[in-house]
Amino acid sequence: MTRFVLQDKIKTDVPLAVVVFEEEKNLRWSRRAKDFPQGVLKIAQEDGFLGKTDETFIVRAPQGDPAERVLLLSGGKASEADLQSIRKLSALAAKHAADAKWPAYGFLVPGEFALADEVQAAVEGFSLGTYKFEKHKSQAPAEPVPSEVQLIVSGTPDDALKTAALKGEIFSDAVSFARDLINEPPSQK
Repeated sequence: MTRFVLQDKIKTDVPLAVVVFEEEKNLRWSRRAKDFPQGVLKIAQEDGFLGKTDETFIVRAPQGDPAERVLLLSGGKASEADLQSIRKLSALAAKHAADAKWPAYGFLVPGEFALADEVQAAVEGFSLGTYKFEKHKSQAPAEPVPSEVQLIVSGTPDDALKTAALKGEIFSDAVSFARDLINEPPSQK
């Protein structure tokens, strides 16, 4: 089971997923990442990253700032973003992390909407984006990769943010249970 950890500091020793937005022909960091070096975005653009909706790009940041590896997640135009966008981008980050076999990674909560809502959406996106029905497979399912997602928020995580993360886990567990029922034959329900 994947563990969600709320923290207020970025750990540079794990990859970091960051939301960016397209503005005219330029990219901009999400509000929470506004102080990150613009050079990282320039490197990505020079290598062909356009910032179109749901586009991803991994870049090794110079001097490891804000982290050694940064996964850019494009939310498209900021004016069109909503909480569903956060869910989709969190799911994209989770799939990328699983494919790359990262044992842990950070997800910088963007700061475009209410923080608790974004935390809940990120947890839901991760959990639902990595759902697999493997009950009838001959091999036991492997441990989830990544096993830890660090949700980086502004300020010290408080009870409201912890509750939001828990709500995200509960809602996605309920949806996963419904998906499990749908995937079972009628005689097994």
